[in-house]
Amino acid sequence: MALEVVGIDFDDVLFPFVSECCAFDNAKYGTVFDYKQKEGFRMYHLWKCSEEEEIRRVFDFYLSTHHADVEPIKGASEAVKKLREKYELLIITARPAEVAHATLPWIEKHFPNLFREVYFLNHYAKNDWSKTKGDVCKELGVKIFIEDSLHNARDISLCEIPVFLFDDYSNQVPDDELPPMVTRVFSWDEITKRLL
Repeated sequence: MALEVVGIDFDDVLFPFVSECCAFDNAKYGTVFDYKQKEGFRMYHLWKCSEEEEIRRVFDFYLSTHHADVEPIKGASEAVKKLREKYELLIITARPAEVAHATLPWIEKHFPNLFREVYFLNHYAKNDWSKTKGDVCKELGVKIFIEDSLHNARDISLCEIPVFLFDDYSNQVPDDELPPMVTRVFSWDEITKRLL
């Protein structure tokens, strides 16, 4: 019998992108930006720069030794190992495919042989929204998704796919304003308790 498919976002679900990218940028440019002041999906508002400059800085981070040395979100490695015993796991990320060479080795280092596939949607930098995460989840038969973006959680839930939304400073709305199929969670431990 085929296993149910669980889709998992990458940045700020498995990999602490915003905090680590901001730390890298602050160290490189001698700034003291607080990542919790970031607005929405992009960094240029926080860094007070153009979108082109933001993309260049983020790519500098993707290709840095800092990126390669980042540790996973607390509890993620252990939880993913447990979930893999019961589910088929996919990563579906907004990252551009051109940074796969920096992303895939990190995944293999911290989550060896645990994901069937990694899908790069090119939402970030290439701004290719031809397929939303909801579209891809439907195509791949995802039954549950784990996400940190409220926008993506809403989109996926519209496809009647339940979403666990990691609590984060950037997705704060009252729980009664969350879409019906979106459940706020506070840790990987909580997710494993709900799914296993």
